[in-house]
Amino acid sequence: LIIVALSFTSCNADASAGLFRQISESTEAIDITYRQLLGFDTAKDNLYYRTIEGLFRMPQIETTAGTYNAETMVLNTTDKIIQASAYDATNDKLLYFTNDKAERDANQVLVFDANTSAVLPTITVAPVPSISSGLTIKNLYANSMLMVYGLDSSGKAVYELQKFDGSIFSNTSIQFSSDIEGYSLEGVIQQTTKENDITAEIIVSFVDYNESTKTSVYKHYLVNPSTPSKVALPNTSVRIANFFIESGNVYILTSDGILYYAGTTTALAGSYTEMEDISKAYEPNAFVYPVVDSSTVHLITKPTTKSYPLYVFTFPSGATDGSSVLTESIRYGYGEYLDSASIVGALQNGSATDLLVATHENGIFDISITAASANVNTDANGDSSTSEKYTF
Repeated sequence: LIIVALSFTSCNADASAGLFRQISESTEAIDITYRQLLGFDTAKDNLYYRTIEGLFRMPQIETTAGTYNAETMVLNTTDKIIQASAYDATNDKLLYFTNDKAERDANQVLVFDANTSAVLPTITVAPVPSISSGLTIKNLYANSMLMVYGLDSSGKAVYELQKFDGSIFSNTSIQFSSDIEGYSLEGVIQQTTKENDITAEIIVSFVDYNESTKTSVYKHYLVNPSTPSKVALPNTSVRIANFFIESGNVYILTSDGILYYAGTTTALAGSYTEMEDISKAYEPNAFVYPVVDSSTVHLITKPTTKSYPLYVFTFPSGATDGSSVLTESIRYGYGEYLDSASIVGALQNGSATDLLVATHENGIFDISITAASANVNTDANGDSSTSEKYTF
């Protein structure tokens, strides 16, 4: 009986220790719920972002020592809640659309002049020649590209990515039609810290559920908005969480935690090459950020589960297989607060190893990564500010 009693005591002690450890290491929630980091203005005097309350600007001017006051740009109202937004630094304009039925039915994107704090005339999506009926806005992305949808004359789906030129959205951008017949839009994947970069490659994914096999089939396209152009990626069985390009090589991380090599931007491979599988769950547009130290790549990632640490894949620059891949979990240094927070976006803050990282409910952190030891789980890997104590 004594042995049995002691065994129960031991189990409870272990459970309590685990619980107290999780509580002690958790990151305190704040009263700001972040949705997007939209970017800096061209002078880098202001940071734009979206929260659950609306669109805001944070000037890098101290009101008192270490205190900064956000400026309200556009607030949500009960009947007009912002669904998506973008900041065009070149023209100093905030773009957004709401759930207002009249605005959505009219395909209107709203515009706010951040320089004069004035509401500008709305932009109505222009007719698309190949869309005969049902033209609607699907989404607006942080790089100021707009995805529209409709049906052609034969009733088949047409999706088109349009670029903002400072005053209108151009309907001479990238179109998906006969190549995705029977598929629906899965989403647009943007590289971490490059979400607002109109020159950065993106991946557009479509999905079709196969009832007979009970599996999802995907079609992925690597899109270069600058050209603009698109090229199909080969693997149709994986759901992509995010990707990155290093020295022209394309690497993909899937939603189930598998890192693949996919070829180069000019010559995509016929099939993906598996490099490493850590069996962790990732959502589309997950935090996936490469830090390069000389000839070594440290790929820092954050799984979907909030309480999980950061996971780093380390491999030689230019690697095309998994023969030299190492992995490490990070809870210290630059990962001190991010190991218990849900990341919603990040921006390079002056250099590739200094990032502003916005979390869902724990604030914005300024992290500094020591490239040479980015995969070392000690304070030697870098450091992090506390919540909302960032500078830029």
